[in-house]
Formats: sequence, structure tokens, C-alpha cells
Amino acid sequence: MDLRNCRRCGKLFNFKGHSVCVGCLVKDEEDYLVVREYISSHPKSSVVEISQETGVDPSTINRFLRE
Repeated sequence: MDLRNCRRCGKLFNFKGHSVCVGCLVKDEEDYLVVREYISSHPKSSVVEISQETGVDPSTINRFLRE
């Protein structure tokens, strides 16, 4: 069993290939779709601009880019 801390909420969870717990995975998927849609219509936007327009935390956007 591989226990890790969720990168979104900090709770301990059983790692199954995602960096977030099951509870945060749903929110991550929703945020990802919002960010992806915004980037497709505004491709030259910075992380700060994307965050301001979508309401998604900049650290979450950076994590999406890394993953």
C-alpha cells in the first residue's frame, strides 16, 4: 500500500496513479475541463490570466501543465 498526501487538500490517501485523492479527483477533472476550454480560445494566456478568468488556483493550473 502506497500512502501519499493529496496535492489538493493534503489528506492522506492510497495512491492509485493520481496525485490527488478520490474526492479531489472529481474537482480536478472539472477544473481541467474549464482550463482546457479557456486555453483553446485564448492560447497565449498566462497562468495568472487563466486563473483570474476561470477561478482555478494557479498552483492547480501549473500541476495540470506538469502532469
